[in-house]
Amino acid sequence: MPPRCLPLVLALAAPALAAPPVGDGGAASDRDLPAPRVAHGRLRLRPPPRGLLALTFDDGPSAATTQTILDELSREGAPATFFVNAYRLGGHSQAAARQRELLAEEVARGHLVGNHTFDHQRLSDLPAAAQEKEIVDGERGIARVLGQRPWLFRPPYGRMAAPAARVLAARGYTVVQWNISSEDPYLRTPEKVLDQVMAEIRREGGGVVLFHDTHPWTAAALPLFFAALADENCHRVEAGEEPLLVVGLDRFVAPSYGGPRNTAQWSDSDREARRRIAEACRKARGPDQEPVVDEDVRRAHPR
Repeated sequence: MPPRCLPLVLALAAPALAAPPVGDGGAASDRDLPAPRVAHGRLRLRPPPRGLLALTFDDGPSAATTQTILDELSREGAPATFFVNAYRLGGHSQAAARQRELLAEEVARGHLVGNHTFDHQRLSDLPAAAQEKEIVDGERGIARVLGQRPWLFRPPYGRMAAPAARVLAARGYTVVQWNISSEDPYLRTPEKVLDQVMAEIRREGGGVVLFHDTHPWTAAALPLFFAALADENCHRVEAGEEPLLVVGLDRFVAPSYGGPRNTAQWSDSDREARRRIAEACRKARGPDQEPVVDEDVRRAHPR
């Protein structure tokens, strides 16, 4: 593992599940519910926002791996968004009960939750009625556990179709794609996942990062990822470049109409975070040493 210098100073996002309960999660009167700022929006990824990263995890929650990922995110103070397949939440098995607990824990820890359909079918392969059922059943499954509906949606495999797009727009969803992929369904070692995602971050310069919280190698890769990102930041500081920040996905969402405009531009808190990263990296490095982390400084994440 490379020597760790000060990692990202992280801005926690407000939960995306901000509306009152929707009963059984049906179509009733979404217009009567106060929608959160991520609702009815569009994702801004072209061009990729320079220096800002939003972490996302698909296909969970998993009784086997999601807890490890949540704990690592908490250690780093890092916000994330979890796109959930609702079939994992139903039934009376021990795994299903644990997965319902994990979904609630994701929200309790300040992360965002999104709909990833009921059981991960490729929407573009389905007739219109089946596309709507996948979306609505996914929403209902999440709402039954949390008492609140999600407002973010990620299509399985990134594939959309016109009927699904119409349903999502009518229900107020913001569709979330990605521009940085870990390729973790295929690269089944932590080291390969790390190499892939860091190469894409360097190429893109910022954006939405795709992981899956259902793979043990992804859970094992996450501490390596934060260490590599911390080291990358200190190398950037040495080169006179701005360090990278992990921020909430809401920073990448612009409203489709009205309301306050979220922005992926740098905020005053971003500038302060970068200043503190740069200062700590310079302080932590000896005259003839690679950058190393001062643990007390590294853990002092301003909010």
